[in-house]
Amino acid sequence: MANQPKGMYQIKQVLEHLSRGTSISKIAGLMNMSRNTVKDYRDKFLLTGISFTQLLEHSEVELSLLVKSKPPTAVQCDEKRRKDFTSLLPYFLKELSRTGVTKQLLWQEYLKDFPDGYRYTRFCCLLSENNGHSDAVMRMIHIPGEVLQVDFAGDKLHYIDRETGELINCEVLVSAMTYSHFMHAIALPSQKQSDFIAGLVKAIHYLGAVPHVIKCDNLKSAVVRPDRYTPEFTEAMEYLAAYYGTTAMAARVAKPRDKASVESAVNVCYLRIYAPLRHQTFYSLEELNHAIAAQLEINNDQLLQGKTYSRRMRFLQDEITQMKPLPAQGYQLKKSTWSKVGKNYHVIIGERTGIAIAFLLS
Repeated sequence: MANQPKGMYQIKQVLEHLSRGTSISKIAGLMNMSRNTVKDYRDKFLLTGISFTQLLEHSEVELSLLVKSKPPTAVQCDEKRRKDFTSLLPYFLKELSRTGVTKQLLWQEYLKDFPDGYRYTRFCCLLSENNGHSDAVMRMIHIPGEVLQVDFAGDKLHYIDRETGELINCEVLVSAMTYSHFMHAIALPSQKQSDFIAGLVKAIHYLGAVPHVIKCDNLKSAVVRPDRYTPEFTEAMEYLAAYYGTTAMAARVAKPRDKASVESAVNVCYLRIYAPLRHQTFYSLEELNHAIAAQLEINNDQLLQGKTYSRRMRFLQDEITQMKPLPAQGYQLKKSTWSKVGKNYHVIIGERTGIAIAFLLS
């Protein structure tokens, strides 16, 4: 019968369902109650500040006093939510500085402990109000096919040497088109010039076309002398740009928003590549890159949040037609050195820093 008082055994069953994380709608269906009744019980339990599991240990008399009390007002509920959120604020701000931690992840964890907590939009607004700095930025308009941004990820991946069992760390070079956010990632032995150039060439050929501008951070393997207006690039970088008919650019020093697209792509790599591969073991650089490539395809084909298209769909539809065609042959490094004939009539040939580098003509 409607509005008939519920027995304590029924209220305890509701409490048991809440302690298991069952939704209000499902509890209402299982217990043959209205959702408002279940919500009323839940709000009264939450207002005590005691977890559902601990409340189950209370006597029926104590629970009866709780459920017979007046339902909490909207002001009381909001005050409790604010108090709970404020108590966790230092933890949230600290966790946001860690690799791979997002507001979405923190909000999901927050709701597990506080099911009646703030919704996602309000949660983000409160975080922004308390993060101690302004988030005002200039809106950038990106032209299709114009810029490819490149940078190394801060965290490394690794593989194991089968013969020695040694853990070999690898740098990860990430690139992203600024318009479609179409991405490429590859593990490299180091950030040395030869490895950087090889990785960049693979990124360009993965695109299947040449962007009008390649923008990188002030890497030693690409930039000899950083400058806000006229940075000096290495010969290898200049020759690569000349070979592909593109322009090399460098971001300002300590200005990550100059390359915001690739900064975002690095974070996506942590979520979509690093995390899925964290439990896998690799025994060569080739094995590692094969696994990275598989995750990369999944990421580029996944629909963007709230959109009806993926990175690849937008790239193929809007960008590739605006880009330059690839040359018949890929860019390769050529190195030259000068040696003198020794007194023993022998010549020693080897690499040294500062050697001249030429590009391969097709």
